[in-house]
Amino acid sequence: MWNQVSGDEIRAGYRRGRLSSAISKDDGKTWQHFRTIDRVVLPPAGRVLPDRCRAWRGGWTTSRAAADYGSVDYPTVEIVDDTVFLFWYRVVLDQQPADVTGRRLWVLPVSWFYGTSPVAAGPKLY
Repeated sequence: MWNQVSGDEIRAGYRRGRLSSAISKDDGKTWQHFRTIDRVVLPPAGRVLPDRCRAWRGGWTTSRAAADYGSVDYPTVEIVDDTVFLFWYRVVLDQQPADVTGRRLWVLPVSWFYGTSPVAAGPKLY
């Protein structure tokens, strides 16, 4: 799991706007089953191809952050048998009533990560 953003999204002031997952079966040489776990502002995506843009340092308080900035970050994964417990943090600056800011938890089967759709209606959110 990692924060996946394109160079254009970074240049627009977004970072950590999409939390993604992928599976490797060869020690990280190749990747497949790209999924969007959560996102703020940015659209869901399967695989975002990298470009030469490097991430900028600084948080949402810097002037380079987009006006509608938010983040999904710091994932923690625990696997027990065939069940995955996935925790992460979500912050939305321009918070709407439906937005959840704070720590999130998904409990889902390992098989979810092997799905074919880049974005799946998903697991139960706690």
